[in-house]
Amino acid sequence: MPLLFTYGTLQRLDIQRHVFGGPLVGTPDELHGHTRLEVELIDDAAALAGQTRYPMLRPANANAAPIAGLVYELSEIQLQRADHYEGPAYARVRVVLRSGREAWVYVDAQAVDACQRPRNDRQT
Repeated sequence: MPLLFTYGTLQRLDIQRHVFGGPLVGTPDELHGHTRLEVELIDDAAALAGQTRYPMLRPANANAAPIAGLVYELSEIQLQRADHYEGPAYARVRVVLRSGREAWVYVDAQAVDACQRPRNDRQT
């Protein structure tokens, strides 16, 4: 089953219930080589989350501070639901976490080359 590294709203129980149908159990991990920033987004997810500012990751140099997050094991269907929730501002890419595990993570779609995206990712 695929792993998903999360660092924002997908860790919220109310969002997990809406997106995945129930709460998830995650394990802590860290991501290196990225920087975390906040962006303003107004979309369906904003209405659901009740906020317009969201965390977003962009690739950075190796000296960037590690990003703390939680890793969830998802089914393929749950991963597709997460794709839909994140929307076109985010791209799902593969990363290696501090633990050595390989996982998906959502990052700034504008900072990602199309060849890094999964083939089954909905390209919007």
